[in-house]
Amino acid sequence: MSRETSCPVCTANIPLNADDRVGNFVYCSCCGTQLMIKKEPEEKGKEVEVEEDWGDYGHRKP
Repeated sequence: MSRETSCPVCTANIPLNADDRVGNFVYCSCCGTQLMIKKEPEEKGKEVEVEEDWGDYGHRKP
């Protein structure tokens, strides 16, 4: 069974490789958004949880 997830920005399906793990980055082929794999599904057949990666840009206090 192939693993996949949905882009939280454009809702496109994103197929994942067998070696993609929590902490890895994947890119949406439709909108180009960089996503980080946050969590594997608890039940087989469910989507892998991803989150848009905002990086460290502007999130630090001076």
